[in-house]
Amino acid sequence: MKLYNKILIPTVMTVLFSGCGGTSSITNTDTTNDSSTNTSTSSDTTSTAKNIDKYDGWYMRVTAKATQDNTTYMHNTAGVFGELKEASDTLDSHDVPSKGNAILQVRFVNSSFNNTTEYYSDYRHYKGYISDKATWDILVVNNNNSVDLSNADLSLDIKNIKRLSKVGGKYQEQESLDTTIRDSLHLIDLDNQIIYSYSELKNADLSMDGKHYRHFRIVLGHVNSNDLTLNTKIYKLVPYNAKVVSSSNSKFGTPPSI
Repeated sequence: MKLYNKILIPTVMTVLFSGCGGTSSITNTDTTNDSSTNTSTSSDTTSTAKNIDKYDGWYMRVTAKATQDNTTYMHNTAGVFGELKEASDTLDSHDVPSKGNAILQVRFVNSSFNNTTEYYSDYRHYKGYISDKATWDILVVNNNNSVDLSNADLSLDIKNIKRLSKVGGKYQEQESLDTTIRDSLHLIDLDNQIIYSYSELKNADLSMDGKHYRHFRIVLGHVNSNDLTLNTKIYKLVPYNAKVVSSSNSKFGTPPSI
């Protein structure tokens, strides 16, 4: 159920979501190398959260896709958010600063970091159980002047949870079919004050709304009125035609070891 019918300011969104046929080409705009070295993947069909304390954390990944002029641009390697035992709620080595020249990017901003830097990943401290409430602010951005996606159709997806275990100083990930976390996730379109549940994302009517930057918030747990507020102070809006630096070969899924 969309909560905005009860608590949000009425808004009107232009319906530009893809559904108008296939695309003639697909461009993956990532410049990062999402290596799977030192990572093992297996399936976990646990349906409850009570066994999650045997792990060292978890993560999910936000992916973005923009479609314009029969071409689709994708960002699907960064956008990592989650919780990790050795991470803190403040800035640490598991929060990877964003760099790159991708046409479309998913970045995080965090007011507790006391800076306006944008990040490819944002890990919070994992207490051995799933937090009752947590939020992550994300910025979907097109700041590559080779392609103007300000009027593109936009779709966002949050991939299934992956649980993390640290073995021999390195992290291993285990893909899980557990729906406990994703069923309590909401994505808030901060620019339009609209709330989507996880299940509503696949049919969400999104676009870049004529902007080079789109602001969203992921909420784990109950959504309140404060979650709808856009904190503009933590966003450093890079000029659309700014020169950006190519990213290094960092891995944004399994967290880097300290």
